Amino acid sequence: MRELLNARAYTCIERKALLSQEFRNLSATAKVFYFYLKCMYNGQNNGMITLPYVDMAGAVGCSDRGAVARAVHQLEANGWIEITHIKGFHRGANVYKLTFRHESAK
Repeated sequence: MRELLNARAYTCIERKALLSQEFRNLSATAKVFYFYLKCMYNGQNNGMITLPYVDMAGAVGCSDRGAVARAVHQLEANGWIEITHIKGFHRGANVYKLTFRHESAK
């Protein structure tokens, strides 16, 4: 994860999604989590994206497991992500899929 974040790459979100009311309604933690998920997306691994809690622990607003759990629930409930495999604490990281429902590019 650290190598990915340190690489000369970028993660984008369409302006219409960024300025949408749906995005504005997300908590700060949900926004950070979403950007981290998008950072893990390589164009071929949608539905197979993992993001362990330990990788989120240093991110602003993501040091509390409860806050991260609420962020994931909020993203899922509002159609930003889907959980493709639920694993959880001591069983590994959940596996996620970006829905791109709020963006036109897939």
